[in-house]
Amino acid sequence: MTSQPDFFSFHHRRLSWVILLTWALVQLAGCSNSVTAVKTSDTGGNTNRIQGLDLGPRQGGDDANAVADVDATPLDNTPFACQTCVSDADCAVGQCVEIGCGWYCALPCSATGGNSCSTTTSCQTRRHWDGNDTTVCAPAEDACAGLSTRRGNSPDSIDGSDAATATVVAAGGSSDQPLLVPSLDFVVVGDTRPPVPDATSSYPTPVIRKIWKAAEAEKPPVFFAVTTGDYVFAKPTSKEGAAQMDLYLGAQSYFCRKSWHCMGNHECTGATDSNCGASGKDGQPTLYKNFLSKFVQPMGFEQPYFTVWYADNAHTWKAKFVFIAANAWDSTQAAWLKGEMAKPSTYTFVVRHESSEATDGPGVTPSEDIIAGFPYTLLVVGHRHTYKRLGIREVIVGNGGAPLVEQINYGYVVIRRRPDAAIQLTSYDYLSHAVFETFALAADGTEAATP
Repeated sequence: MTSQPDFFSFHHRRLSWVILLTWALVQLAGCSNSVTAVKTSDTGGNTNRIQGLDLGPRQGGDDANAVADVDATPLDNTPFACQTCVSDADCAVGQCVEIGCGWYCALPCSATGGNSCSTTTSCQTRRHWDGNDTTVCAPAEDACAGLSTRRGNSPDSIDGSDAATATVVAAGGSSDQPLLVPSLDFVVVGDTRPPVPDATSSYPTPVIRKIWKAAEAEKPPVFFAVTTGDYVFAKPTSKEGAAQMDLYLGAQSYFCRKSWHCMGNHECTGATDSNCGASGKDGQPTLYKNFLSKFVQPMGFEQPYFTVWYADNAHTWKAKFVFIAANAWDSTQAAWLKGEMAKPSTYTFVVRHESSEATDGPGVTPSEDIIAGFPYTLLVVGHRHTYKRLGIREVIVGNGGAPLVEQINYGYVVIRRRPDAAIQLTSYDYLSHAVFETFALAADGTEAATP
């Protein structure tokens, strides 16, 4: 006898599947509706939020075209929830990877056609929290409001790619407690300003933004940045100086690691022979005060001259970066410079805005006399709007967006420590990544072989 299908059992199973599918759709809709990017403001400044999740303050300035330009825009119903993380342990599923300037949980994928991603994410190579590359389903760089949740200019930021081994110390570290990085790899960016005073509408934001994006994309990664000064061109008491500084910091926010800023003459009065500060002939104009509040103090310092220390995790080398403020020069800074140069280090990088040729800068000749009495690896300067090597161990990096004075394009410099302990400098075009020049120095500043 042939058995007949149970009519009620069949429809009961079908109804169960309908209920289950409906529940899944409701959950997915609820998830997607919870990741609307919202920007709110309070007395503490600009704060970025993913609805229901406060990710902290933005790093950088108020560039309206910077990384937070998805405010109040739903993320296309994607299940990517912008969940912040420090390691994979914080992710219920997926991996902790770097997206924009933050760290978020993302599902793994296969770049060769494995698991498919949602319509608003794609299979991308991203930096895993352990420092290695991995492939995950990730959204655009700014989909999570591009927050610097773990890196930036504040003294409590983490340097390096490994959160487990990076040391956090205020004010750039010290000789006995340096900031730790996996390797001595960093970028140098030069002068960035409009062509005439107070021309904020002509600020070279597109150029400097592309430079910082290119620096962030360097492979292998760089772990911090050095800038050579002149971020504005404004009258000393004009409000335009502050506006231009905000544009610069907004563009710089595309770079997710620490940046250490040298003072230029345009952060005083604009004249090469200007000298600001309590004892300087030009006093403390608005430009100078704004530079201190927007650039210097967020780095953890009170004066525009300072020293930053770095080392690798095993302390096989130690590097100091001595930033001279030649346009805020006085006897106090001179005594400080002698003391800093005397401290032992494997590598010593001196950063000053004006080159040795710009002798009308108040602190140029006096600082030259001081550093000549101590060993150092390289003098990094700006002021002249070009890239150029001066002698064996001085290099001008001034082509960061200011009007160019020679037949060389805008760009930046990457400096890396080689396995043979020499440091190698490579200058790049900011658009094509073409190499302008490569040379190498030993730790004592003598010429080294260039491959």
